[in-house]
Amino acid sequence: MITLYGYTILADLALLAVTVAIFIFAVTIYKGAFELCIKEKESASNRSKEIFTQRKGELTNKLKTLTNVASLNEVRAEIERLENEIKNIDKSVKKTIDKSKNLTARNLIFYPGSLIIISIITSGVAIGTSGITPTIMWVISLLLLATSLYFICRGICAIEFFSNFIDLSTLMEQALGRHTDKLKPAVDMAFFDSTITIEHRKTEEVEYYVFLRKGSIGRNTEIRFSATEELDFPEEETSSFDFNKKNMTNPKWFTHEIGDVNPEVNKTKQFKIKAPDTPGKYFMSYWIQCDEFTREEEYFTIKVI
Repeated sequence: MITLYGYTILADLALLAVTVAIFIFAVTIYKGAFELCIKEKESASNRSKEIFTQRKGELTNKLKTLTNVASLNEVRAEIERLENEIKNIDKSVKKTIDKSKNLTARNLIFYPGSLIIISIITSGVAIGTSGITPTIMWVISLLLLATSLYFICRGICAIEFFSNFIDLSTLMEQALGRHTDKLKPAVDMAFFDSTITIEHRKTEEVEYYVFLRKGSIGRNTEIRFSATEELDFPEEETSSFDFNKKNMTNPKWFTHEIGDVNPEVNKTKQFKIKAPDTPGKYFMSYWIQCDEFTREEEYFTIKVI
């Protein structure tokens, strides 16, 4: 049979789950709340300046026309009203800032979570002891539970406050979009040698590796190499472009099918280049694409000596 101490532990566990759920939701709203605080500060500063500038001229004119004590009292009352307006603006800003502080990890997770865990421990001590100790431990546990409930309610109130100004559906869509972007692949490649140098009339093998820069997996990855007409690729089936490309005359191209690229393993590939008779710099490029991703064309040089 579950005792009062056991029910207290169950309540603690339920509140712990609620605390985590509130924190996850608050994360989506915190950026919007922070931006709202900045806008509120700027708006309050502008309102205060506007009020001060407007009333300053009015009060200056009244001071010039003072004739009796009654007029002086009117000016004093006007100054007090001005001070109260500015104080109210400051209070509004402070309220917004204080609400945003309630959405921090310290107030939403650390404080209530620590209190709940200690409450569970004290309830456990109450179950395992006898005499007056269980009652004392249970009272302490309830106090801890009530305090944690205060932090939770304060967090919920802060979320409710900002939900009146922030479009939560938009924030959720933005969060989902950021998560989706993280999963989208970005495939890249690199040569093992930073500079590719070949003796004229010689054939050299160029080795490169393909890797996943971000995302979960790059499916059906393909790399298309382009090269100026002076370079030959004896083991590749090349095709010609109908137009010239950057620093390439009558360029040719060939493709390498890479397949799926995952984060754990880099894929290594190679191709052979036959250098022309004339030394110099000759241009090539590569272009990468896979499902959900296309990389901009990248140009590089082949140095023939």
